[in-house]
Amino acid sequence: MNDATQQTRRPKLWVMAVLALSLPATAFVLSHSLVRFDRALPDWLGAVLSWTSFFTGMLGALSTLGAVVVAVIASLLGNMPVKAKVLMWSFVAVSLLALVYLAQVSP
Repeated sequence: MNDATQQTRRPKLWVMAVLALSLPATAFVLSHSLVRFDRALPDWLGAVLSWTSFFTGMLGALSTLGAVVVAVIASLLGNMPVKAKVLMWSFVAVSLLALVYLAQVSP
């Protein structure tokens, strides 16, 4: 593989890593909002949403911290395009907002 192909692929890998690390906190907000409203959900869906809320609530803070660290490292690289930096930091911002929601939720 030539160097030009690696240069165009590298920013995508950094953005995908930040996206993957920012998803658990965001998934917690979505699953908690569905569980919180006492709708008539099927039992299996209620169980899936409860377990999803539990695991994403536990992993949300650590994965958000990881997303911040990866975004800082990627932003300090010299060859990172501005569009990739904006995408990474927007994913981090959404994850941090979800973390604020996570901190306000009573157990």
